[in-house]
Amino acid sequence: MRLLTSVILLAISIACIACRGGGITPDPEPTEMDILAVRTASVLRIHCEQSSADPGTLAQVVYPHFGQDEVDANGGYTITVQLPQTTAQVSQAYDEVHINYTKDGKVLLTKAPVSWLGDRVTTPLFSTGAGPNDMVFGNDSLYVANSLDNTVVRYGLAGEVLGTYAFDEGASPSYLGLKDNRLYVVCNGTNQVVAVDAMRLEPFDPAQEFTITAAQVPAPLDPIIYIGPSQPIVVDDLVCVPQSNITSFGPPLTDYFGSLCTCIESSPAGQTLFDDFILEGYNAQFGVFDEQASNLYIVSTGPISFDDNWHPFTTGPSYITNHGYIVYGNGEREFYMQQSVSLGRIGAGRIALDPASTDAALGNSLNGNLYIANLPERTVLRGEDNPIVLTEEFTYVSDVAYTPDGKYILATSFNTDELYVVNAQTDEVNPGPYPAPFDLSLDPELMAGCANIEIDPTPRASGGYDVYVLYGLANAVAKVELF
Repeated sequence: MRLLTSVILLAISIACIACRGGGITPDPEPTEMDILAVRTASVLRIHCEQSSADPGTLAQVVYPHFGQDEVDANGGYTITVQLPQTTAQVSQAYDEVHINYTKDGKVLLTKAPVSWLGDRVTTPLFSTGAGPNDMVFGNDSLYVANSLDNTVVRYGLAGEVLGTYAFDEGASPSYLGLKDNRLYVVCNGTNQVVAVDAMRLEPFDPAQEFTITAAQVPAPLDPIIYIGPSQPIVVDDLVCVPQSNITSFGPPLTDYFGSLCTCIESSPAGQTLFDDFILEGYNAQFGVFDEQASNLYIVSTGPISFDDNWHPFTTGPSYITNHGYIVYGNGEREFYMQQSVSLGRIGAGRIALDPASTDAALGNSLNGNLYIANLPERTVLRGEDNPIVLTEEFTYVSDVAYTPDGKYILATSFNTDELYVVNAQTDEVNPGPYPAPFDLSLDPELMAGCANIEIDPTPRASGGYDVYVLYGLANAVAKVELF
């Protein structure tokens, strides 16, 4: 049976069985029971949302192979069926699963079609310029910074070019921040922060440009050659830019100095320095602003070095530095240092806020681990000693994001070209209807480099979200339709 990609939650009432008392009871209507059966390799994952069956009863898969699960208190269940290897080789022959369950005290049977996880993926959706280094979603479009082309391009969600902003050669636009009609572009080649009109991708008049200058560092370190301005974090009309402050690519450093964050203010007259503040740790790169609590959080990765086999390692801890943001009655405002938390030697990368709690997820610049921290309480829930392990393969987590409903954490694995789904409440990897990570590879012989994640915050009619993933090496964007 050929299945349409657009089908998400499938329920087919095509079987009737005798119920208690000898009568014939039809299956519940699809609105009462949604069944999703997904096949990946030799695994079948059957997932039913809440109110699908009577709590405390057993739901059983009786075809193509047996599996069962107790229905939870909400009436939902997830059954994983391991197919024999010989079956997996011809698994496309299995078009449906048969499920026995109890609903409203009646024993029922439903036959549900089986879909492929890969049917949810479009690879690639469209091509970008050369050397795409960052991507943001906004204004029903995707903005991509092409560092080798020295361009920022606004793409429609189908890949059509809606606008292009060209920088001078060598500017290397590398990171993006978006707020309303203002797109902030951080150029690593010129150490500039440039604000442009987000809708038209044209410069403001007067020009909104600011050049970050080198900071002085303590002896015996040499003055900074490469400032390394990174991800811009937008706070009102301010933009805060962490500096990675790389002094060399040689032996690992044994003494560290505080990283620096430059905060710039935009006004009709242009952009000016608002504040510089010191951060705990070394190599500040990424951050988030919690609008509800008015707190700025910046991640310092720590010093990263490479062994003889070019495997990365760190010689110092990662930190999250917290600055409060306050606006006084007279309109004056400031950032003030609150506290920092050490994450241990994990090589922390990008950070994302949970919209449903005060937690944050952090990627890892060294391996396939994920970490969870409670930001207001400054506690590490899943840290150096108990990480969420996505994969043991040689890779790193290039981006993390929460779905807008706070139900899932998404994470990209750069070297293995995969998008992982994690249950944000239980920390389960590959939960519910996701029996495996999404395979986003383009060519088995070439690495595409799955990097940035952007989510359309407006759910589809079915309730799932459209997710866009930037390929840092393949110069393209992929699309994933969550269930």
